[in-house]
Amino acid sequence: VKQYPNRIRCLAAYFDFTSGQGTTGGTSDGMSPSVEVSSSIDGGGSWSTPVLRRDLGAQGYFNKMIRVNRIGGIASQHGIRFRLDSSSPVYSTFRGGRCDVKLLGAP
Repeated sequence: VKQYPNRIRCLAAYFDFTSGQGTTGGTSDGMSPSVEVSSSIDGGGSWSTPVLRRDLGAQGYFNKMIRVNRIGGIASQHGIRFRLDSSSPVYSTFRGGRCDVKLLGAP
């Protein structure tokens, strides 16, 4: 997400996954898969600690939206980049995302 040459602050980020794909038995991560969200404000040179864990929804629960508030930091001309990691043993599809930003002006 970028608004070159303006600097931005991310207010909220939304990610569209295929939800409701959890299994009926097995590990808790398989029954309720999740994703961890990291961000970078320097073009991917360094990443935040992936402590933002979001649930993708148990089997049959299809109305789940991934939302992360207040990512933090002021992104430079590189914008803000997101990394989404999941170790859940369940098939899931990432379909896209968007970010609400506040423009802070050019440096």
